Amino acid sequence: MPSIRTHKPVTVVSREHIIVGIDIGYTYTGVALGSVHWVKSDQIISPFVIQKWPGSGRSEERVIVNKVPTRLTYKARDQRVRSWGFLCPERGKLGEGEAVSAFFKFFLDKTQLDELNKGKPEEDQEDMENVRKWFTDFLSKLREHIIDQLSSTWEVDLGTAKIEYIFSLPTSWETNGELINDFGSIIQNAGYGQGENCSTSTGLTEAVASAVFTAKSVGHKFEVGELVLVCDAGGGTTDICVLRVTEFDNEIVVLETVISPLSIYVGSVEIDKAFETAFDAKLKQLETQKPEIFNDFVVSKHAAHDVSTGAFQKLKVGWGKKRAPPIPTYFVPGKWTNEEFLTDDEMGNSPARINFLPNELDAMFDKQIQEMFVVIDKTIESVGKKVPNIILTGGLGSSKYVQSKFEDYYSPRIKILFDPKQEEPPLSVCKGLVFDRMQRLLHGISVIRRCQTSYGILYNKLYSSTEHKGRKYDTDPVDGKKYVQEEIHWFIETGQEIKDDAPIRLQLPRHTSLENPERTWTDTIVTSALPPDRLKRFATHHGLGHSHVVAVVTSEYDPANLITKRTHKWVGRKFLHGEYEVRIVVDEDNLKIETRVDRNTTGQCEVPQVPWDFTEENASGST
Repeated sequence: MPSIRTHKPVTVVSREHIIVGIDIGYTYTGVALGSVHWVKSDQIISPFVIQKWPGSGRSEERVIVNKVPTRLTYKARDQRVRSWGFLCPERGKLGEGEAVSAFFKFFLDKTQLDELNKGKPEEDQEDMENVRKWFTDFLSKLREHIIDQLSSTWEVDLGTAKIEYIFSLPTSWETNGELINDFGSIIQNAGYGQGENCSTSTGLTEAVASAVFTAKSVGHKFEVGELVLVCDAGGGTTDICVLRVTEFDNEIVVLETVISPLSIYVGSVEIDKAFETAFDAKLKQLETQKPEIFNDFVVSKHAAHDVSTGAFQKLKVGWGKKRAPPIPTYFVPGKWTNEEFLTDDEMGNSPARINFLPNELDAMFDKQIQEMFVVIDKTIESVGKKVPNIILTGGLGSSKYVQSKFEDYYSPRIKILFDPKQEEPPLSVCKGLVFDRMQRLLHGISVIRRCQTSYGILYNKLYSSTEHKGRKYDTDPVDGKKYVQEEIHWFIETGQEIKDDAPIRLQLPRHTSLENPERTWTDTIVTSALPPDRLKRFATHHGLGHSHVVAVVTSEYDPANLITKRTHKWVGRKFLHGEYEVRIVVDEDNLKIETRVDRNTTGQCEVPQVPWDFTEENASGST
């Protein structure tokens, strides 16, 4: 994030501008909302959260729940979504041919999908198209509900309001441009950003977004230049990063990355798995020791899973609170032989129950916590400077047990900071996205950036015998003209000044066959660390030389937008010809690249982690 030192007052516009921050979680997804119109001049930015979700309570009531489960139900040989979120049935209550898709967040990363499929028979392996479908279907359902809530609960005029959807990025995706582009395409396919009033972007990584919001809510006075380590412990992963405070006052907080964030597969889901395994082992032990129980009960084959995803969840959230914890007791899900369900009251002192000692539960948490400590200690050591604070956030980070363990291990040498409201840490990512964007809107920050490397786009250029002497050329079969391949147009050169609010625009030609027109094309973005006077203007026969590819934009368009031309005015073959715009804008630390035909976006991608130098200018434009 850039360093910011100048503000300008809020400019309130008549058109409502809604910011929607979306954190797609491994287990649960959160959505936060904000608008300049909802913040009074003497108030701090305080995002709202969608708390009403379909199926979160009985049919006759709506229960307030801060997040919705990231899951979908399908039926065999049916591509349609049967249910989503809270409406999905538990494993033991699925209908014939039904299956629930969940925990798919990280499988968009091919390396993670390959790891999942390792050792499985081919017929049992998942493919990437399924993963993309799950993402698209879930996001589509989520979008429908967001729109419904904006209209009904917040009474937003969807016909006139500008709606900006901002998605967090998993920390492990930060440097994977291809993966980020794939995610951006899924967002578009799910319907986000459709219409003149809507736009989409991928914003901060989850760890940084979480830190932005939590830093303002923990009641700690940060000093400029102070380092803080963020430990965002969630359902599937724990993200760890070290940030430097570059500005902190009553209005804003600005942080910059000191070292690249990292992500480890440590989270509350691993605690659930450990509990389910332990419950299943105790169940088998019970069957061996007291077989008469299994004669009187028809025990569900999903008993361990049902308890771990049901009754255990409430205990897990409250584990570690100051009151002395009772010995956890769980009734075995099953039936009387007469097929009537047994209620808790009827169970009484029945032996068909399983007990856990507190130290058994502690051990499940401790395994995850110790893995966090190992990585955090190595991270602090690698910084080489004092890190006085750790911000602990995320769903698992809201656990009182986890918080107390962190304080026991790191205090007093490092202060552990966490939001005292237990419901806030799991929401810090989606709230952080909204907080960061509204901070920019409210305080009108304008930043001039100087890029420390160069960025260019590959294209084919008309052959010139003088300019391209000795170069190989190809004759294009469509228009019959000679072109040299893989010229590089450097749209940003090292040291060049770029303004946040001044996009770079390029006009490039596009032509295709009249008889069999191509509907898609790609543009390749490259970078080079060479100084401007040494930049290569074309790829060599050995490749790109000192340049390398950082992103590829895939565009799709309607050939009807092109006009018919001939190779010569009076004679020659016909072909389709037109122009498209490449638009490059600064989006946080990244470059967002869009291709447009007739002002409609046809493709987009992001170049992550662009190395910037900053200077600031005030509202009047002086630096």
